[in-house]
Amino acid sequence: MTRTTKAAEVAFDETGVKRELAGNTWKVVAGVALAFSTYQLVIAAFSPLSSLVTRSLHVGFLLLLAYLVHPISAKADRHRIAWFDTLFAILAFALAFYHWVFEAELIQRSGDPTATDLVVGTATILLLFEAARRVLGPALPIICGAFLAYGMFGQYLPASIAHRGYGFDQIVGALYLGTEGIYGIPTLVSATYIFLFILFGSFLEHAGMINLFNSIALGFVGHARGGPAKVAVISSGMMGTC
Repeated sequence: MTRTTKAAEVAFDETGVKRELAGNTWKVVAGVALAFSTYQLVIAAFSPLSSLVTRSLHVGFLLLLAYLVHPISAKADRHRIAWFDTLFAILAFALAFYHWVFEAELIQRSGDPTATDLVVGTATILLLFEAARRVLGPALPIICGAFLAYGMFGQYLPASIAHRGYGFDQIVGALYLGTEGIYGIPTLVSATYIFLFILFGSFLEHAGMINLFNSIALGFVGHARGGPAKVAVISSGMMGTC
């Protein structure tokens, strides 16, 4: 295996290109991840914030980590964080507080967004698209962009597939200001259940519990016919008891 091939295996995985950080930079990213985990545990234990604010801050933390961990391309330097990535990360996280700071005003003017609402919403959407491209590749942003383009310009298409037309404020409002777009049900589930399962699973993995469950299951039924399937069932059942 050549050095180039090894480098490629390090650079790519199922969640895109990742940086290889060290020193103080790594400590900063680890601190952000720890703050994110702490925030989610507080939300799960005490539910101090409204649903929309909880979702907004959840997405803000995810965008912050996405820009700190994933470089702009595979050719970028993976051993440091570029200045513009730092800027994007801070901006994305700062905009996540918009729903919290102006929560009452946003409720009062629901359906009638101001110019500031539209600017903040547009910036958040663009940052989200770029973060998705870095983490998942270009396919998902292209598909979502095509649907957004249909919403904005669909009235100019042939009558059989055209619609009555939507204003820019309607599109941004649906995506950003309500709970039917970015902050929909999947985001709520991620912010309340999925993250906790992932965090708990990480604790179990580093504590050696997953290997223990697999070893117990292998000891009981690993030698039997259909052993792999039975091991999977038993080890999954042990995880389920937790």
